[in-house]
Amino acid sequence: MGKLISLDFDDVMYDLMELNINYIDIRHGIPDIDKQIEHYYWLYQTFPDIGDNLWNNPDNYIRGRLVSGAKEFYDELVELVGEDNIQIVTSSMPNVVEKKDIMIKEFGFNCDVIHSIFGIHPKHHYTKNTILIDDAIGNIIDHV
Repeated sequence: MGKLISLDFDDVMYDLMELNINYIDIRHGIPDIDKQIEHYYWLYQTFPDIGDNLWNNPDNYIRGRLVSGAKEFYDELVELVGEDNIQIVTSSMPNVVEKKDIMIKEFGFNCDVIHSIFGIHPKHHYTKNTILIDDAIGNIIDHV
């Protein structure tokens, strides 16, 4: 039997946006960029160095923290459906996969983790027939 729930990680459980905002402020001197961000593609198109220097740099990527209430939400899901019925399906760049796995486990998420590598493995291939919790409307559209 497959998984019941697929959780996105970045900006659902993990506050990657805070890292993005801080990176752009420090690297490009633009405070409060969050008011201009439309989506991750806009971030990358506008600041292409964010890909290599943050999203694909394991030492920088793992400096963030969980979204407030994320661990409690996960624990409630575990109580409701069991950890074996939950998977994290996260878009990742290749260089961060190993450290991201370690970080996810250190945060206390002990479910299966699947990395949907940017441009290679579409996320919806892994979320089919599950309940998807994701912040990106494109992932939800592809999922259904």
